[in-house]
Amino acid sequence: MSLLPETDRILVYALYEALAIVEEEGLDARWQRHERNHKVLLASLSALDLTVLPRDGERLWTLNAIRGSGGRRRSGRAQSPEDLGAG
Repeated sequence: MSLLPETDRILVYALYEALAIVEEEGLDARWQRHERNHKVLLASLSALDLTVLPRDGERLWTLNAIRGSGGRRRSGRAQSPEDLGAG
């Protein structure tokens, strides 16, 4: 029993809606979309000289851990978006 009785109902409804979205899209289409987006992410990260963990062959398309390069820091602090030309 939860401290807030409504929480259980809200979570069950959220799960129901999430599964309905998966069913509507189709499981195969969903996996293909995840694979496609993962490959686009890898290409984009490569252009920025970044990689992901773990190594190829052990990765999940739906979970990405970005590994930064060692040369992206200056004066012991991360560069701001303005330093990188953003904004």
